[in-house]
Amino acid sequence: MKRTIEQKDIRITFNETEELKQAIYDRVLKFFVDMESFWGESIMQSDNPQIEAPIVMSDIADDLFKFDVEYIEDEEPKKARVIKENN
Repeated sequence: MKRTIEQKDIRITFNETEELKQAIYDRVLKFFVDMESFWGESIMQSDNPQIEAPIVMSDIADDLFKFDVEYIEDEEPKKARVIKENN
């Protein structure tokens, strides 16, 4: 299913699939295992999870979600909203 998020002056579109959901789940679980951090306090207080978390999120955005970002210049800014489309 194609999913669109509109926020202020951007429109983000991506394909939401079960494969995508599983890949994100697997990547996040790998982070917990690799960092040996399985609860919030250990993630927040340990250096390695703090350093690696932005890298993991970047990988998830670029390699898994593969967001298509469109800047909207001619329209009124909008509040964030999620639109689901079947394609």
